[in-house]
Order: sequence, then C-alpha cells, then structure tokens
Amino acid sequence: MELVRGEPITAYCDRSRLPIHERLALFQQVCYAIEHAHQKGIVHRDIKPSNVLVTVSDGKPLVKVIDFGIAKALNVELTEKTLYTEFRQLIGTPQYMSPEQAERSGVDIDTRSDIYSLGVLLYEMLTGETPVDPQRMRSAAWGQWQRMIVDEEPSRPSVKVSTTLKSNEDLAKQRSIEPAKLRRLLSGDIVWIVLKALEKDRSRRYATANQFADDVDRLLSNRPVRATPPSKRYLLKKFVRRHRNAVIFTSLLLISLITGLVATGFSAAWAIRERNAAILSQKAAESQTLQVRRLASLAGSPLLNKIEADSLAEQWGQDVEKMRLSVANDDVDLVRLECQYITWLIGHAMRNRVQDTLKRIGDRIQDLILRTKRILTVKDGNFLSLLNEAIKLRVFIGSPAMDIAQLYDDMLIALEAVHGPEAVRSRMKKAKTFLLAKTALFAHSGRVSKALLLNLFDIW
Repeated sequence: MELVRGEPITAYCDRSRLPIHERLALFQQVCYAIEHAHQKGIVHRDIKPSNVLVTVSDGKPLVKVIDFGIAKALNVELTEKTLYTEFRQLIGTPQYMSPEQAERSGVDIDTRSDIYSLGVLLYEMLTGETPVDPQRMRSAAWGQWQRMIVDEEPSRPSVKVSTTLKSNEDLAKQRSIEPAKLRRLLSGDIVWIVLKALEKDRSRRYATANQFADDVDRLLSNRPVRATPPSKRYLLKKFVRRHRNAVIFTSLLLISLITGLVATGFSAAWAIRERNAAILSQKAAESQTLQVRRLASLAGSPLLNKIEADSLAEQWGQDVEKMRLSVANDDVDLVRLECQYITWLIGHAMRNRVQDTLKRIGDRIQDLILRTKRILTVKDGNFLSLLNEAIKLRVFIGSPAMDIAQLYDDMLIALEAVHGPEAVRSRMKKAKTFLLAKTALFAHSGRVSKALLLNLFDIW
C-alpha cells in the first residue's frame, strides 16, 4: 500500500492563503480523482478533508484521495460485510454525509452520494465551515443529527461567512481578500454551483463528478454555469416537505378561515338584501298609509257628491287592501285606518242604499270589531265609531236581535271605559225615556223596529 504524505486540503488552503479561484482549481483535481473511482465502479462514501490530502510536486499542489476502506462497489459486493461491521454502525462522517446515506444507513447509495460530499468539501474550502455545525451534530442524538442532514437547508456561502464563529478578517486573510469582497465573491454563480451539489434530492445534483468540475471550470473562465437558481415552485415544494405538519395545520386553518369569511360574506349580503327589502317594504307601507290617510281626509268633506263619493269608496277600498298586503295584519295604523274606512263606507252605503256594499261589509265587520278591540282597545274613539255604525248597519239590514244585542253590550262596555259608569247610566236613562214614549217597540216580524233603534242611537 502506498504511503501518501500530505496535509488535509482545507488546512493546506488556509496555510497557503489560497485565493478563491486557486481553491476552485484545486477542488477540480478532487473531482477528477473521484470521477476516476466512479468509472472503476466504486463509491467512496467518506469524502472529507482528512481523506483528501495535498502534496507539493515541482512547486505545484497535487491532490491525493485516500481511505477507500468503506467504499462500495457499484456492480458487485466487495464482501458480505461491506455495509456494516456491526449492527447500526455508522458508515461515513456525519457532517460530510449525504441525506440518503444518513437516512438509509448505506442502502441504495450511488455516485451522487459522493457528489453531495464533494459539495460539503467545497463549501468548507470556501467558508471555513461545513453546512451543518459539527458541534451541534456531536451534541445531538442519532435521530436528531439525521434530521439535520435530511431536513435542514444549507445557508448560502455569503451568509455563512457573515455568521461564522471565525473572525471575518482572519477568514478573508486566509483567502487573500478583503471581507467585503469575499462576501460579494461568494454571492455570484458559485452559490448555485455549491447548492446544486448539496441538493437533498439527489436527482437534482450533478450526475457525475466531471460535470461538477466542468461547471467550476465555466465559473473560472467566466462562462455561463449550468447550475441555476431553483424555481419558485421547487422552493415551495421543499418548504412544504420541510414543514409538512405546520403547512397542513396552516392550510386547514386557512380553509376554515376562508370558509368562515365566505359564509360571513353570504350572511352579510343576505342581511343587507333583507334590510334593503325591509326598508323598501316599509317605505311602500308608509306611502300606502299616507295615501289612505289622504283619502280618509277627503271622505270628511261635505262637498262630495254621490259620484265622487262612489269613486272615493272604490279607490279607498283598493288602497286599504294594498296596505293589508304590505304590513302585518295587526298593524295599529292599518286597523285604525280600516276602521275609519268601514265606518265611512257604512254611512255612505246606507245613505245611498247600496245593498251589495252593505252585504259585503256585514260579512267582514265582525272580524274587524274583534281585531280593533284587541289591538286598539275599547277606549279608542275609532272603536266606538265602528261599533256605532255596525249597530246601525245590523239594524238597517235586519240582523237578528241577538247580534244587535251583542254589539250593544260591547258599546256599553266601551262607553263605560271611556266616560265612566255615571255617564252611561245617564245616557241609558235618556234612552229609556225615549223608548217609553214610543208606542211600537217591536215589528210584527219579532225584530227590533229599525226606525226606533236608529233614532235611539242618534240619542247616544
């Protein structure tokens, strides 16, 4: 076995204070050496500075890759114990290990695992540190450092040199450059070359070590590199995979929030629509009420002739019906205006002896009396006027005496509520005197004399 003398590549670079472009040129030699092993069907699996030595020959640095002790043959197994020397024994050095090597303990490892390790080596040659802090890995348990390798994305080289524990001045001196210029130099295409080699998804890494070296050569010769910034879609995919639980929780929360907002929006729109409809309905009802009141004021005019009164009765009746459709059946204004209309209509129909109108009023007056009594109470003047005209109507159309007596009882209750018991007794005394002065109290049909009762209610 050949005895290889030299020092680790990172130590040689720092001691010789190699600038960035010379470090990159030296790194190309490492890539060619690893490519040679890959062409022989061997994966190194433990690429790190102590296994990449630099010697000086004829005044030029020469790279030697050593320690293929845990290498894996691609086409044939080296021995039955190639992967493990004992159960769960770690193969490789954690901070230089690829995600698939850390996660699967050597199963299904190919040349792209070495590409990742080369990326870590280049990262350290440029920034002075590995992507994952070795101190953190040493203090972490088995599963924790595995997650660091598999899940944690490496910082960009320019960010790493800004946050490194080593003094920026010392780091820059070892690279023969000023700190500010070093950060700028590590912010260009070199970023995408390093990050492409350090991709967690091995299908996105360089396919071969030669491709890696070729992109470094393109950078050194100021040609466009093949490594490009990842797309936004890919970055989003990586973020989702890295924070799967948080993304699922946030997505569910957003869905719930959006669903709530949509439901609230629909509810608000429905409420606004209902409110507008209610406002329009209220305005229509108010307009209808004003129209009915205007007609009621016209009805009180003594200058109306029969034709005008008939036209007023028809129009007033139509407006009252429209009002009944636009407001609640127990609306106070509706009941009061309907009382005024029916009271006026009874008098108009009796004066002009309109039998059809009187019959139609007789069918609906009892319901109106009950509604008026419930909503306006017996003390309301409209109720008294309605009762007075209702009794006259019953007498005029020849209703049974019991119906008239019931209305008369309601009238007495209302009068007593409005004027008091003494006033009612006084009026009853006058009515009794009037009745005794008449000779005919009942008609031959057994019904109360129309003329007698009409005169009686004039006394009220």
